[in-house]
Amino acid sequence: MNATPAKSNNENITPAVHLEFIQNQLENAGSSGMEEIEQYHRALFLHHHAVEWERFRQEARTHEDKVAYLETQLKKAEAALSEKTKLIPVMVDGQEDVKPTPDWNGWDLAMFAACALGIVALITFGVLNISFNLLESGLVTFRESPFRSYLWAALLPVGALAVKIGWDCLEDARKRTIYLWSCLTLGMLGVLVWVSAYALVYPTLSKGVNEQISALSVFDSATPAAGGGSGLNFAGAKWVDVITVAGQAMAEIFLSAVLGMYLTRLYAKHRPVRLAADPAFA
Repeated sequence: MNATPAKSNNENITPAVHLEFIQNQLENAGSSGMEEIEQYHRALFLHHHAVEWERFRQEARTHEDKVAYLETQLKKAEAALSEKTKLIPVMVDGQEDVKPTPDWNGWDLAMFAACALGIVALITFGVLNISFNLLESGLVTFRESPFRSYLWAALLPVGALAVKIGWDCLEDARKRTIYLWSCLTLGMLGVLVWVSAYALVYPTLSKGVNEQISALSVFDSATPAAGGGSGLNFAGAKWVDVITVAGQAMAEIFLSAVLGMYLTRLYAKHRPVRLAADPAFA
């Protein structure tokens, strides 16, 4: 019964005490009256809210430390990004492609054009010659559809391209050199076989119609062929044709591939330094 009135009395007394203190300070006006009132209110405020004030002060300091840390990280990131460039060198054979290349000169331009024309001449001559041989062979499949002979002859540029791709796939410079010289050796061997086989049947092919007629005799047996004294019969002439076509195909495939390799080396010698976009910069 007495607890409630006591509590209300305390609540009523406290403001009265404060007012009495302020009134006494104002009545006894002095040089430090207002300062004492201010200190009194400050002490009273700290007495009631010191815990909350300290907690908020600690939280403010924590947030200031976080902001300072984030600003430090931002400065580090900006410093790292300032060193980044928009473009970076491309990796070639496991190394950065930063070595500058010389400009094109007259000799290299002439060799580049000559090799390109040589490739076109070899492929064109090979396709036309082999397709003509296939059409003259008398096979039914080519006689009924002559276009098939050109499709078969298209194996020459495809084979040359395949040999060139094999060289491109090699990354070691020594292996590339061995591969190039091997292809050049096979190409020159094909040229020798081609020329030798063609020279073997050239005496017969070079005879005119009158010479062929004058060489005929009713006493000739059926065994010797039209080749006369060359010793070639019908089957032998066919085998020479096969060897000729095979040597020609091998020469054109490997020599075209070697010319393509040389073109690649010329371009690599004079190409500009390649650069790529840096993902870190973006």
